[in-house]
Amino acid sequence: HGAVTGDHVDIGGVTGKTVTNGGWYVTFIDADTVELQSSVGVDGRDYTGGGTLTVVGLGQGQRRINAIAAPPTLSMLLALAEGPIGAVLIDTIEINGQPIGNFPSVQVITRMGTPDQAAIAEFGEIANTFADGREIAGDPGIIYTTTDDVEAFVLNIVFQEGLFYLTAQGEKQENVSTLSYRYRLHPAGPWTDYSTFDVAAARTATVRFGIRKEGLALGQYDIHLVWSHAHNIDDVRAKWMPTLESVTEILHNTNAYPNTALLGLRSVATDSLQGALPNVTVEILGTIMRVNEFTPVLNWSDNPAPCVMDLLTNTRYGLSVPDSQIDLPAFIAYWNYCEEIINGEKRHTLNYALDREVRAQPALLEILSGSRTMLLKSDGLWSPRPTRDTLPVQLLSSANVANLQLTYTRDPDRINVMEARFINEEERYESDVLTWPTIDNWPSEVRKTSLDLRGVTKPSRVMRTLQFELSRRRFELLNLEMDCALDAIVLQPHDVFRFSHPLPGWGASGRCQPGS
Repeated sequence: HGAVTGDHVDIGGVTGKTVTNGGWYVTFIDADTVELQSSVGVDGRDYTGGGTLTVVGLGQGQRRINAIAAPPTLSMLLALAEGPIGAVLIDTIEINGQPIGNFPSVQVITRMGTPDQAAIAEFGEIANTFADGREIAGDPGIIYTTTDDVEAFVLNIVFQEGLFYLTAQGEKQENVSTLSYRYRLHPAGPWTDYSTFDVAAARTATVRFGIRKEGLALGQYDIHLVWSHAHNIDDVRAKWMPTLESVTEILHNTNAYPNTALLGLRSVATDSLQGALPNVTVEILGTIMRVNEFTPVLNWSDNPAPCVMDLLTNTRYGLSVPDSQIDLPAFIAYWNYCEEIINGEKRHTLNYALDREVRAQPALLEILSGSRTMLLKSDGLWSPRPTRDTLPVQLLSSANVANLQLTYTRDPDRINVMEARFINEEERYESDVLTWPTIDNWPSEVRKTSLDLRGVTKPSRVMRTLQFELSRRRFELLNLEMDCALDAIVLQPHDVFRFSHPLPGWGASGRCQPGS
């Protein structure tokens, strides 16, 4: 019989002493004999002997389900970003603002968004649910046949009137209802052993749970469900009868979502995870790309230079600019400029989420503005030009310019306080506002303006950006207009040059005369 002392067994086929049919705990006698533990039958019945013993349902063991402490499973498949990406930082995952470690038994599955990534088996399925509504009675029970070939199924069981027992004093106590299922290939395959469940609850509200069977060979199946007994079956003071509410038929789906980074989460759906769709946050290392070279070696970087080059050249989501039109030395110089250490940190980094539909030009302007850089096309090459103090490339003077006009301007709004709206990496990437100078150093008459910073997430870098903008408004007060000789055409937009001219009285310069 295979039973040991303390096992719960289902007994059937007894004639004469039919009261023994049902669930019992047993004591092992020998390989052919077990003794029913009198007065402790699952239904609280006494046994006095007689009849024939048949042990069933031991093949896969008996399981107890507590309908209160075992809530359903939450499964979520999230598209994180355009892939391939550098990494998913699992330690940063939060669900509804709580670290993932606060939730029991969370299974995390990731894909980096490569073109040839494998499908996630735990989420690769097509599920169709079909209503049933039949009461799961005792022998012979009910049989459900799947509508099509399946590879898994879920039996959605419901106790419509609850599952409980009331004592003579009216106290609500736990009731346990036992049911089993088995399956076979339709129409006449061999039946599997029964899988048996003790469902326990002390609830007057509807009780639901699902039994999921996975790993089936593709085929159409007959599923046989039978209810055997309950601890208490008093028609007045107890409720125990289950109903097959519906069956979810599952067929695996091989969609791997290529080029999309994925995060799959499966967790016990505790009270805090039931109801509304949970809010999940996670930090990732974003798109991997070519860094300072044209070879197809991809790496992750938060330096703005390779990010801009990738957006220009990528043939799938970028502008498909050929490499022959990229000024690679200029991009390397831009890289080095951003890597310079200022007050113990890199001058510029980029944490930019392109999470909306936008044309390429405004997206590039947003990315470049955080590092105070212009993107120009000169001599057929796209070239980034940072705004920085660098060596002048040429001297312009009265010898090679004419018709000089100087126009002095000023900031019409006379802005003296700057405000930035940005995503703060030091505050879990929440939206934040920062003003410069700090409020303690505001002038007596405040004239403030605001700007949105995308991609700049560290407050210290935001402060430097705001200080630069204030300085630009304060010192960018002069426009020069002039006609230049041909030797001035080597100047490119955003170049730094020296200027000497007698009209404003700046410097002393001239041209060497032929033969002098």
